[in-house]
Amino acid sequence: MTDPWKDLASLHTTSARGPHAPTGQRFRFIKMGLKTLSVVVVTLLALKTIEMKHRPALGPWHQTVLAQEFHADQYPTSFSFDDYLKLEDRLFQELDERIESQVAPSAENIFNRYNKKSLSSPLRFEQNWNRSFEWKLQKLKGAVVLFHGLTDSPYSMKALAEVFFKRGYYVLVPRLPGHGTTPATLRDTHFQDWQRVVQMALRHARKSVGTEVPLYAGGYSNGGLLTINTALTTLESGEGERIEKIFLLSPAMGVTGLARFGHSYQVLDGIPYFKKNQWYPLLPEYDPFKYNSFPKRAGRQIYLLSKLTQKQIERCRQKGTMAQFPPVLAFASVVDSTVLTPALVDGLFAQLPDNGSELVLYDTNRFSPLSGFMKQTGEDLLDRLAPPSPLPYRFTRITNASSESLEVVARSRSQGPWEPVVPLNLSWPRGVFSLSHVALPFSPNDLLYGERDDLKESGQLLLGAMEPRGETNVLSVSVEQLMRLRYNPFFSYLEEKVLHFIDTNPKGSGSSYSNLRDSNSR
Repeated sequence: MTDPWKDLASLHTTSARGPHAPTGQRFRFIKMGLKTLSVVVVTLLALKTIEMKHRPALGPWHQTVLAQEFHADQYPTSFSFDDYLKLEDRLFQELDERIESQVAPSAENIFNRYNKKSLSSPLRFEQNWNRSFEWKLQKLKGAVVLFHGLTDSPYSMKALAEVFFKRGYYVLVPRLPGHGTTPATLRDTHFQDWQRVVQMALRHARKSVGTEVPLYAGGYSNGGLLTINTALTTLESGEGERIEKIFLLSPAMGVTGLARFGHSYQVLDGIPYFKKNQWYPLLPEYDPFKYNSFPKRAGRQIYLLSKLTQKQIERCRQKGTMAQFPPVLAFASVVDSTVLTPALVDGLFAQLPDNGSELVLYDTNRFSPLSGFMKQTGEDLLDRLAPPSPLPYRFTRITNASSESLEVVARSRSQGPWEPVVPLNLSWPRGVFSLSHVALPFSPNDLLYGERDDLKESGQLLLGAMEPRGETNVLSVSVEQLMRLRYNPFFSYLEEKVLHFIDTNPKGSGSSYSNLRDSNSR
């Protein structure tokens, strides 16, 4: 039988030593935590080591940073776009000397873009669309400057550029630093470099066409974000070229988590064995006008630019200057694995004035036999936009005419209820369950990414029409990568909307934005 008085005395003694017992306990907990952390770190390093072993080998293009690339901190503000084009000449000469003329025999295959004899060489096309291009006419309605996306090239803006040029507009599509050459060069580029080239291109366009015609701008993905960022910077500072209207395709107002944490690779950056960790994914470079390998550092840059732009919008909103922002026409897909469509809706369009802007969202295919396998359908975003509350912009949804039809229609609303449905005489291609981030800028007639039945049997490279079938774990590129939709089956509708938008005066023409431009010019 225990003695209760003895137990009470023992308890009193322990209580008296109280300050010392918890300290020892905390030390044991800290020691245990450090041991656990060490085990976790060692395990993660071991797993990462195995992962690096199974990743593809780095090619020269993953490791060669070209010295002739433009960096904003290396050139004065007086550096012009003409100077940039001369530098670009030297850059592509360096690319030829250091990469294309030095391709190792092991890399000489028919789908290596750096092999001059391959089907993927950009030199096989009528011109190298990795380079900046400028189209001029004697009589001009205005000027349009277009900016391509991250890892892309000016080729991604070619179809839209043709729409404007045929309508009588001067068109300029600059190559943004880090693009069109080697993925390693993009890894060494910062968003400030892109900003400088955007500003130079707008100044060059204005100088080329004079002051009597309007200046428009737009872009795809990161190019769209840069357009918004530049328009806001001009709005805040009162300096720079004023943009009358903006055209956007899948603009990167918000980016996915991979880009957000793209700086995490730096923990292992100094260890040569882990150089492959700087890339996700790391793939063969078979696309002549787009990098397949993605440098994590570039993802970090687009994330930082998106956060900077969001802060700009908030400052302008608080000051009331968003009322002077130009009208915007934007196209996006409700499902997008690269950018966040809700960020475009909430971060930009909800902050715009009632100035005739319009957002066009492509729905998923509601009659696809694959709809039951889809992880997301975009319903949440569409439901958020569906309420009858007035919008400061026009919202158009491209969707199936019914749940039992591949035909698509346009459903629009702005201040009031939904307007009558407009048939588009367009349909979802069979087997296509949604658009993709990389599809929007390209026509079905595109010679590289389109659905060209006339070219399928020619042996020509047609990345948009691949239909791989076979065993798993055989191809060096995932089937998902090869079968990603590369063209916009509704591009003709996009073209029609763009032309109508550019030919229509903004709501309340003679708007405050134009007035601000005029007042600053004085």
